[in-house]
Amino acid sequence: MRKMLPGFGVVGTPNSVRAYVPLLRSYGFKIVALWGRTKEDAAKVATELNIPFHSSNVDEVYFSLIFQDSMFLLS
Repeated sequence: MRKMLPGFGVVGTPNSVRAYVPLLRSYGFKIVALWGRTKEDAAKVATELNIPFHSSNVDEVYFSLIFQDSMFLLS
């Protein structure tokens, strides 16, 4: 039986996110949410990296992860 890998929510929008999000995806992980300091930063990076949920409110990101059985990834 194949084990499902967890999804991740990324906290932060530094340039390193653009490197490790594709790396994690190449290993089969799903990136399901992104938190940014501002709505604009979060929207820009989420759109660029095709991350389905983004917010500048960390509680919103946290609750979106709970319902997807996912965890945080701090950047």
